[in-house]
Amino acid sequence: VSTQSTWAANSNKLPFQLDSLVDDIDVNVSIDRATFEELIKTQLDEIRKTFVNLMNSTTVKKEQLHSVEIAGGSTRIPAVKQIIQEVFGMTPSSSLNADEGVSKGCGLQAAEHSEKFRTKKFEIQEVVTNGIEAVYVHEGNQEKVLIYDEGDNASDERMINLRTDLPVSIALQYSENVNVENKFITLYQIESENARNADLELVFRMTHNGMIKMEKVQVMTKEVPKRRKTTEPAQEMEQREPANNTVACCELKFNETSLGGMVQEMLNHFSNYEVQMIREDINEISRQEAKNMLEEQLYKYRAAINENAEGIEEEDAFKNIKDYFEQTENWLYEEGEDAPEQTYKDILKSFHEKMNVFQMWKTKFMQMKAKEEEKRRFMEQQDMQRRQHPQQGFVNPQYTQNRNTDPRVSRQIPVVYEGEGPYSRHPHQDHMNNRPQPEEGVEDTLLLQVVGGKAHRG
Repeated sequence: VSTQSTWAANSNKLPFQLDSLVDDIDVNVSIDRATFEELIKTQLDEIRKTFVNLMNSTTVKKEQLHSVEIAGGSTRIPAVKQIIQEVFGMTPSSSLNADEGVSKGCGLQAAEHSEKFRTKKFEIQEVVTNGIEAVYVHEGNQEKVLIYDEGDNASDERMINLRTDLPVSIALQYSENVNVENKFITLYQIESENARNADLELVFRMTHNGMIKMEKVQVMTKEVPKRRKTTEPAQEMEQREPANNTVACCELKFNETSLGGMVQEMLNHFSNYEVQMIREDINEISRQEAKNMLEEQLYKYRAAINENAEGIEEEDAFKNIKDYFEQTENWLYEEGEDAPEQTYKDILKSFHEKMNVFQMWKTKFMQMKAKEEEKRRFMEQQDMQRRQHPQQGFVNPQYTQNRNTDPRVSRQIPVVYEGEGPYSRHPHQDHMNNRPQPEEGVEDTLLLQVVGGKAHRG
């Protein structure tokens, strides 16, 4: 299109380049407008013939035309514009975008035929470009009946009546004036019992693909009811007259054979093959989704264990699951690139199970580590207290043994009182104990043993 636009404005030689046209062979030539038009002379003749046939097939005269609007990339060629001016007698108009005009029209027409879109109603009348006729044999003679003539409305339904013997074969073909090598379109075989001179009614319609189809075949028969007995001859004639105009329709079955296409068996084979390919595409999409899910969970789990790996880097459980993720990643991009869907699902299930086990181990490990840390801090605190108060560093061996075996925590707490108090000794109590009284002003020390939350004097 770019080269055509340049030629339209310049008659000099212009470069024409095509990279790697065939087997890495580049094309690089120079061509002028006259040479280009000589190369497309056949196409230009077809364009002129189409325009001339259009004017001959319509009742509109050149003088009645208001304007000729052109659209499409080839309308940029000066020779095409010249042909339009010669045939229609006026300079063509190019107010529309030559490229977007066709695509927009196709999009609007497709939306109008679709049930998913609601568009503004606009009328497009499609016409039959080539005449179509039906050919059959009756009493040894070949008969032809015109179904669609050139220029007929393609959306109209066509109904033809013919008389022939049953069963019969009817072939559809292009008219004699259509210039095609093979004129035959399709063959219909009408099934019925043997009958002579049967009156048939055939219904044809053009599909949205531009193909003609026979929709229905009916055989027309006249019904003559039984004569009623009557005493008056005039009344008898009145009762028989409507019976002569009664027509019954019986629909017949038929088979279609497209002579220019494929046989039904091959069409069925390709249809089944298409269904199989669609099923394979669905399975492949499902397999890719399973692979992507495995890859996503792999990165997610590995990031989770690496972010919270403080304090467990040297543990075997951490090293094992980290190695497992690395091995799975290497397999996923090498041997597992084309693995079945179920394999990805099984590995993903194994991921969940291993992560659950790892999380349980990590929780218990951190709890145990926290207890050990708490015990270490307690021991350091006790050691610091012994250093600060050496006289309080005595520990009863029996207390140590009870502490290791008895879940109840017990320890001895020194309590110091000055002066009189609830635990101070009085002179009248000393003779009962036969113990010497402390000198006046000397601190009295009482040792309490706390066992199970209760204090006992020691």
